Amino acid sequence: MSHQDADHCGDLPAYLNKMQVNSVIVPWGMDKNQSFIKRLRQAGYPLDHVITVSNKHNNFISGLQVLHPFIPGKGENHDSMVLFGTYGGKRWLFTGDLDRQGELDVIHKYPGLQIDVLKVGHHGSKTSSDPVFIHTIQPQVALISAGRNNRYHHPNDETIATLTNKRRLIINSQISGMVRYKYWHNLGRFEATVNLTKDDS
Repeated sequence: MSHQDADHCGDLPAYLNKMQVNSVIVPWGMDKNQSFIKRLRQAGYPLDHVITVSNKHNNFISGLQVLHPFIPGKGENHDSMVLFGTYGGKRWLFTGDLDRQGELDVIHKYPGLQIDVLKVGHHGSKTSSDPVFIHTIQPQVALISAGRNNRYHHPNDETIATLTNKRRLIINSQISGMVRYKYWHNLGRFEATVNLTKDDS
């Protein structure tokens, strides 16, 4: 769970009731968040199966490196778990709802960080995707997960403008629907419900 917002972990009790889940992994400090603990208790899930991670401890999850958080928090946006990993020959970065300051903190901590695919922060909100952050990590593909006609009007035009610079491929779930990346060793391809072009935004 990247953090405690309902749109990121609100359905967790349903998953826990329908699936065998050996552990729930959360950012450092979120295991003390009472709203989150309530969800676990409603599902009858054992609290000792919750694992907290940070860039300091438990910082690898099934081949994904935990780059953030640096300090314990409550599981709020600025506490979001940030994950880095390589799949299908591409370097991926997942940032949850991390805010702009958090993004800048990450590249300060990891100055050589460069990636191929960015799961765009906070559904394309202008509170994320700081231009300095985007310029530093140099993603070639930007994945935006946002509901069609959502009440927050994500993604924001400012974010789209930042990502469009240098003709990055933008894959927006509002347009493309469900997106998958199918790969074998170092080769892979994106699949969606519509054709993906450089003009998808």
